[in-house]
Amino acid sequence: DKYMRFVTNVKIKRGGQNIESETVLATLSDDEKRINTVELRDGARITMTNAAPGAMQAMAGHDMNLKYRADGDALEHATIAGDGMIQLAGETGKAGRQIVAKTLDIELAPDGTTPTALVGHEAVQLTFPAEAGTPARTIRSSTLEAKGEPGRGLTRALFTGSVQYHEKGTGVDRVATSATLDLGLKPGMSSIEDAKFSHMVHFEEGAMAAVAAAARYDLDKGTLALSGSEPGATVPHVVNQQIVVDATKVDGKIGR
Repeated sequence: DKYMRFVTNVKIKRGGQNIESETVLATLSDDEKRINTVELRDGARITMTNAAPGAMQAMAGHDMNLKYRADGDALEHATIAGDGMIQLAGETGKAGRQIVAKTLDIELAPDGTTPTALVGHEAVQLTFPAEAGTPARTIRSSTLEAKGEPGRGLTRALFTGSVQYHEKGTGVDRVATSATLDLGLKPGMSSIEDAKFSHMVHFEEGAMAAVAAAARYDLDKGTLALSGSEPGATVPHVVNQQIVVDATKVDGKIGR
């Protein structure tokens, strides 16, 4: 019948994949030599050995559907339903980056490990852990659409719906909210290159607060550029304990 079904505390090792779930259903090619799809139900988890920076290190969720390429070995597509999580490997000696959401839909490069597209819905959170000289960064939103390319991984990420951006580390506690956030990501998802906030942007750090229709945050340079106009924020507005600024455009240094 071209399928195999495993039940009760299933653990499977194939290639560099360690698969765990309560039940597993695998469909086979017509000659029964290759796996076409795998359905994991109730406590699904996959870990990958020797993941390159930006490649998939682990996936987990209540249920998971996997589609393999024609060779039967490399993953092509994965969907996760119920507390979905994907962990992307960091650079050597550094922690990975984690994306969680109620549901996740992931497309992978021909290598079967590098995400080239990702969509997340409900309770989305992307986490960059703290590293030497860099604070922890967390982004939350209702939805996430990310794109990338083979060899580079995810390079852009668009967050929409009640976006919350938070940086926290030694001497740093920076918070921003907006309707949307467009992130440029460095290769291997090693870091955030730039962050573009749009609609109802609020930026706070210590005594400084800023409101604008749009804001661009350059993380490497530590600069914030405010611009745009919309109801409730006809021009960018910045205030701290010493000064209040209203102008068509406001550029400033906020540190790193």
